[in-house]
Amino acid sequence: MKRYKQNSVVLAASMGDELGMLNQMTGMYFVLDSIGNDVWNILSVKSNIHEIVDTLLGEYDVTKERCEHDIAILLDDMIEKNIIIEV
Repeated sequence: MKRYKQNSVVLAASMGDELGMLNQMTGMYFVLDSIGNDVWNILSVKSNIHEIVDTLLGEYDVTKERCEHDIAILLDDMIEKNIIIEV
């Protein structure tokens, strides 16, 4: 199973509920909403999608299927933008 972690070249700073991020290698800037911020924090240690979903299910009122779908899309987007890496 794929495991993910934060890319060490990304600087991140909280902006209220959001998280501002700068990829130092590409110069690209991103903003994550509060759920993305939670995912980023979970990924401070190597995690797989099931660990992320299980954590979020304890915090949000969402079905497991919807959470898995949305987090899979978010992880793909974060990998594409080099915010996180597979390990």
